[in-house]
Amino acid sequence: MWNLKHLIVCVPLFLISNVLACSSIQSNNSFVIKGTLSDFNGNRLSNGEVRLVDKNFKDVVVTKTDTEGAFQLKAARAQYNALYVCKDYKEKNLEFWYWNIPSDRDHVLDIKIHGLELYGVRAWRTFAGAKIFFRPMSLKKSRSIELVNQDRNRPAKWPINIAPKLDAKSLKITVAGREVPIWNLERVKDQAGPGEQYLDAYIAHIGVEKDTGPNRWLEVCLEAHDPETNEKGMACAPLYDL
Repeated sequence: MWNLKHLIVCVPLFLISNVLACSSIQSNNSFVIKGTLSDFNGNRLSNGEVRLVDKNFKDVVVTKTDTEGAFQLKAARAQYNALYVCKDYKEKNLEFWYWNIPSDRDHVLDIKIHGLELYGVRAWRTFAGAKIFFRPMSLKKSRSIELVNQDRNRPAKWPINIAPKLDAKSLKITVAGREVPIWNLERVKDQAGPGEQYLDAYIAHIGVEKDTGPNRWLEVCLEAHDPETNEKGMACAPLYDL
């Protein structure tokens, strides 16, 4: 009888352990992005578009912010080009981007949007600190420039001057949630082709210590303010400790 009782107890424990193992494997194959969408005055924005896109900017997962401006999505652990979030695109706001968003852990984001878009953010380590590339674009400035004729037969007029004039005081940069000093801000040309085919961009040199913790990367977020148009924008990207 003892052996029978022992068998009856062991079988359920074995099954439970297998269920837990399967559950763990499933959760390890996916990650979660959740957060809120607001304007720069702290007003939550409902019905905002949230899109996780692949390297070709094709939608992988799409959702909307709820009445409280909150959202959540779940996706497979894979390589993604960006997370896109916006509301009233080109009417009131330009988009937020989280470029090359890592999928090795979950994300909780406090996203803000307005009239500036910070495009193509890339961060990399240097001998001292790190550098961050970004191309800001102003909604107000883009409206004042006719990029292409309505018949779309004429090429755009280069260079396209829709970037704000920024200095270090116009930027706030955080690494792993902590504001870091901006040592230098350089205005550069982001070439779209030869000669005068470029848009203005920036490279910020920041002071940040090398991460000694367990993380392979640190989250870098930028907030920019154009004092001329009073537009603001935000974007994020990973900084890898290689």
